[in-house]
Amino acid sequence: MRLAMTLLVLAGCTATPYTRVCPPLIQYPANFEHAAAEQLAKMPPNSPVVVMMGDYAALRAADRTCVGQ
Repeated sequence: MRLAMTLLVLAGCTATPYTRVCPPLIQYPANFEHAAAEQLAKMPPNSPVVVMMGDYAALRAADRTCVGQ
Protein backbone atom coordinates (compact mmCIF):
# COMPACT_ATOMS: atom_id res chain seq x y z
CA MET A 1 0.00 0.00 0.00
CA ARG A 2 2.79 2.42 0.87
CA LEU A 3 4.53 1.68 -2.43
CA ALA A 4 1.37 2.38 -4.40
CA MET A 5 0.84 5.69 -2.60
CA THR A 6 4.48 6.67 -3.17
CA LEU A 7 4.20 5.91 -6.87
CA LEU A 8 1.01 7.96 -7.17
CA VAL A 9 2.63 10.93 -5.44
CA LEU A 10 5.76 10.71 -7.58
CA ALA A 11 3.75 10.37 -10.78
CA GLY A 12 2.02 13.66 -9.98
CA CYS A 13 5.36 15.42 -9.61
CA THR A 14 6.57 15.01 -13.14
CA ALA A 15 6.88 18.21 -15.15
CA THR A 16 7.79 16.54 -18.43
CA PRO A 17 4.90 16.44 -20.90
CA TYR A 18 4.15 13.12 -22.53
CA THR A 19 5.71 12.80 -25.98
CA ARG A 20 4.48 10.02 -28.22
CA VAL A 21 7.31 8.09 -29.84
CA CYS A 22 6.31 6.10 -32.90
CA PRO A 23 8.63 3.46 -34.36
CA PRO A 24 9.41 3.84 -38.06
CA LEU A 25 7.11 1.94 -40.39
CA ILE A 26 9.10 -0.07 -42.91
CA GLN A 27 7.79 0.31 -46.45
CA TYR A 28 7.99 -2.80 -48.62
CA PRO A 29 7.78 -2.76 -52.43
CA ALA A 30 4.45 -4.07 -53.79
CA ASN A 31 6.09 -7.03 -55.56
CA PHE A 32 7.80 -8.03 -52.31
CA GLU A 33 4.50 -7.89 -50.38
CA HIS A 34 2.78 -9.91 -53.13
CA ALA A 35 5.46 -12.63 -53.01
CA ALA A 36 5.22 -12.78 -49.20
CA ALA A 37 1.41 -13.05 -49.36
CA GLU A 38 1.64 -15.91 -51.87
CA GLN A 39 4.09 -17.81 -49.66
CA LEU A 40 1.98 -17.16 -46.55
CA ALA A 41 -1.16 -18.45 -48.31
CA LYS A 42 0.57 -21.79 -48.95
CA MET A 43 1.17 -22.37 -45.22
CA PRO A 44 -1.25 -24.17 -42.90
CA PRO A 45 -3.47 -21.72 -40.95
CA ASN A 46 -2.12 -22.89 -37.59
CA SER A 47 1.52 -22.50 -38.64
CA PRO A 48 3.56 -20.47 -36.14
CA VAL A 49 4.72 -18.23 -38.99
CA VAL A 50 1.11 -17.48 -39.96
CA VAL A 51 0.25 -16.65 -36.35
CA MET A 52 3.32 -14.42 -36.02
CA MET A 53 2.52 -12.61 -39.27
CA GLY A 54 -0.97 -11.87 -37.93
CA ASP A 55 0.62 -10.33 -34.85
CA TYR A 56 2.98 -8.34 -37.07
CA ALA A 57 0.05 -7.07 -39.13
CA ALA A 58 -1.62 -5.83 -35.93
CA LEU A 59 1.58 -4.06 -34.89
CA ARG A 60 1.86 -2.38 -38.29
CA ALA A 61 -1.75 -1.22 -38.04
CA ALA A 62 -1.07 0.23 -34.58
CA ASP A 63 2.06 1.90 -35.91
CA ARG A 64 0.06 3.51 -38.75
CA THR A 65 -2.37 4.87 -36.15
CA CYS A 66 0.54 6.18 -34.10
CA VAL A 67 2.00 8.20 -36.97
CA GLY A 68 -1.41 9.15 -38.37
CA GLN A 69 -1.16 7.39 -41.75
